[in-house]
Formats: sequence, structure tokens, C-alpha cells
Amino acid sequence: MKKYILATLLILFAVNSGFAQKEKSLTGKFTFDHKSLLNEVSGRPVIAIGNFFADDRFGNEESAVFLSGNVGSYINLGTEDSLKPIKATIALWINMEAVVYRGSGYKVNPIIVTKNRISDDFFEAYCIMYYYPTDRFFASTGLSEENQVCIFSKTGVNLGKWQHLVMAYDNDSLHFYIDGVLQSSILKTFKNSYLKGDSVMLGNSANKKNGRYFNGLIDDIYIYDRVLNANEVKQLYEQPNPNRTSIILKWLFTVIGSAFGIFLIVLFFVKRQKKIFKKEKERIDLKTRLQEMETKAIRLQMNPHFIFNTLNSLQRIILEGNIVKANDYLSKFSVMLRRILESYDSDNISLKEELEILETYINIEKVRFGNSFEYTIHSDVKNPEAVFIPFMLIQPIIENAIWHGLLPKTGVKKLVITFADNTGFITCKVDDNGVGIDAKKQESLLTTRKRSMALEFIKQRLSVLAEVTLIKGAISITNKRNNMGNNEGTLVELRIPKR
Repeated sequence: MKKYILATLLILFAVNSGFAQKEKSLTGKFTFDHKSLLNEVSGRPVIAIGNFFADDRFGNEESAVFLSGNVGSYINLGTEDSLKPIKATIALWINMEAVVYRGSGYKVNPIIVTKNRISDDFFEAYCIMYYYPTDRFFASTGLSEENQVCIFSKTGVNLGKWQHLVMAYDNDSLHFYIDGVLQSSILKTFKNSYLKGDSVMLGNSANKKNGRYFNGLIDDIYIYDRVLNANEVKQLYEQPNPNRTSIILKWLFTVIGSAFGIFLIVLFFVKRQKKIFKKEKERIDLKTRLQEMETKAIRLQMNPHFIFNTLNSLQRIILEGNIVKANDYLSKFSVMLRRILESYDSDNISLKEELEILETYINIEKVRFGNSFEYTIHSDVKNPEAVFIPFMLIQPIIENAIWHGLLPKTGVKKLVITFADNTGFITCKVDDNGVGIDAKKQESLLTTRKRSMALEFIKQRLSVLAEVTLIKGAISITNKRNNMGNNEGTLVELRIPKR
């Protein structure tokens, strides 16, 4: 168990290290995580006035900054030339709480802005702002009143909700994205120029004539010295929680603990059953043989190989970050364990319970193998809760059909299981369209010493049941072929005495 946990931690560390590698074109990065007020590329601090920290869009505590929408609430990201590229992409997340009407000059709420010159008008080298008369965001870049381009968003602000804003420009064009969706692109015929020593400001226009402010949350500002393409902008918008590793570790340890607890419960019941067997040595030989075979059935179903494969599949789903799928998978696995343990002390099981266990088992295998096959289960048996059959007699056949028939096959994979009611017995057919088996292999499965342990065990149980019920059970394997003589799958027919 320690080796298993250590290997998992090493894998998570390697994945996290890969994400942590800095992109060469990234010149400014401000995540504000855990009250950080640094440019994480250059290591230089930022100046923050009248702000406080709040939860970010993932719910991480004190990992976004809040500006209150007045002259004394802003952030100065710095004056470095690296924050003012000639070709650039400026990306940031905002959660605007309210429209700010106070201030003077143009009717905007500035989000990010830096200057191209000392002037009261057309001074924005680049900026992203909210224009409240039309309820739209806009991105703009310019040199002067003669050289300025601007793109407005297609839709307005969603107050109280996080939105991702991206502007990207070079000497020829300007692009504006919201939540990964391109709003528009426009031609641009000038090279950007910046006011030396001027700051990149958040939430304040830093202009006497046009003094305006922003009210809301700002987070995860990225500045690149190149134009990101649409796919890269989409990836930036879909960037996962930076604290995903700690979340995954928490889930992983919870799942491992639960799985280990289930494993201990299984071991407890196995030991308990062994004690029961010792106390029942005086029972007749036939009954003893039946009980031993029931125990083999459980071991065949819940052997360590099956458990560890299931846990490995669960680990892979968790590492992929699909918590919902992992929870569903663990639930199915727990349901199957519970149903098997509930039927542990019985020689028989109702057909209804057997159908439920089989469906849960097949669903687990479907998830493990990426939903690569389809299945149907049909029964025309009336009142299946009142019909009892030997416990865990059918599952090994289905396992063989999936592992040896369907998984090696390419293309559409189907598994059909049917139950029919006959006098004194139930007919179960397991029909797959897998790779099939040739005549030599079919003979070896049923007659030679190399035959499948599962099929051999089923034949032994049917033989003993015939002595008890006086109804002869049977199993047959048919290799299906088309008119060209090619394999089209395998049909296994099982005749099961009712108990």
C-alpha cells in the first residue's frame, strides 16, 4: 500500500511540474493567489491601494483582488517595458459587481490601461474598459486621435459573474475575446508606442480630465509578447484550478481509504465464512461441496486482480480530474460489493438480484474500458424475485465474453444477454459479436486439461446440482460464422436448474 501511494504522489508531482513550466512568451503574470502581490515572471512587487482579497472563481480563499470603485482603490502593476509589448496579448478575469457612475470625463469603467503619451484624450496605448451608456466592454489600442482602433463586445456585462477578457494585437490587427469567444477583429495600421515610465493600472484611468474607476474582482492577469491564436485563448479560458493537485490528492486519499476499508470488510467476511465452514464439517458431502463452490464463485468474482484493476481505473479517472465520473465509478463498485456480500451466506440468489449484480458488473467494465462496447440484458421470466438460481454462475461467462471476445475486436462491439423460463430450469444466453474462437480452441475450452478455470468450475457445479435437483444442467459454446466462414462472435448457452 505504501508503494502504491508513493507511486501515485510521484505521478501527480510530475504532472504538476509540467504545468508549472513558464511559457517563454509570458512577460507578466499576476495571479494574486494567497494574497500574492507580485509579477510572478519578474518577481517585482505591485502597488495595491484601497483593495482587499477575496475568493477567486474556483473558490480559493484570498486569491483575487477587490476594487471598490473610487479614486482611492486601484492596483499599479508596474512600469516595466515587459508589460508593454509591441505585439501583445492581454488576458484577465473580472467579476464586475456594479456599474460606477462617479468620476469625470468619458463614461467608462476602466479595467486595465496604460498610456502612450501625456494627454487628456486618446492617451490609451492599450486598454480594456466597460462603456456604460451601451452596456458593452471594449478593447482599444492607439497612438493619437488619428491612430486608434477599438472593438466593442457583442453582449453586455454579467454583473456578479466571472468573465474572461482577452485583447491581442500586433502592427496589423486587433482581436477581442470574451470567455474564449472572438467578438471581432479589426485592421490596425500603426506600431504601438508607450509613455516611458508610465504604469499599467487596474481600476483607475489615472487621468485628471477622465477620472473613472472600476468596482469588482480582478484575477489572473497574463501578458504575452506575442499574439495568441484562438485555440490558445480558448485553452487559457479553460485553464483548470491551479490548486487542482491538492484537491486531487484529497479525493485520492479519500478513495484509497474507502477502498481499503471495503477490502478489509471483504477479508473479514472471508475469514468469517471460513469459520462457518469449519463448524459445518459434519454436514453431508454434497452440501459441503456446494458450499465450497459458492466460496470459489465469490473468489473468482472478487479476486485481488479484479479489485486492483478497478482501483487503477479509478485512479486514472481521478488524475484526469473527472471527479463526477470517479464518484459514479466508486458508487457502482461499492454497490456491487454490497450486493455480493449481502448474498454471501446463501447458496441461491433470486434472478432479480443476479440481474442487478450482472448489470453493475458490466457497467464497471464499461467504464474501465472507456465505454468501448454496448450491451443489453433481456429477461422474459415473470416474477424474477421469486425464481432462484445458483449464486454467481453467470458472471464468469460474461467476463470471458468481454475480455476475450469484445476487447480484442475493432469496430462496433455488442453483448446481448437473455433469460428464458422453462420447466424446471432457466436458459441463459450470452451472445457477443467479438473475435470468436476456432474449433480447436472451442474443444480445448470444454474438454482438455487447459480449459478455462471458470468454465470447468461451472461444469462441476452443474454436475453437483443435477444430483440435488435431479435436473441436468448444461453449457454449450457456439462459434458464430457468416456465409464467408469468418468469425462473427461467440454464443454461450447455459441451462441452469432452478433452486
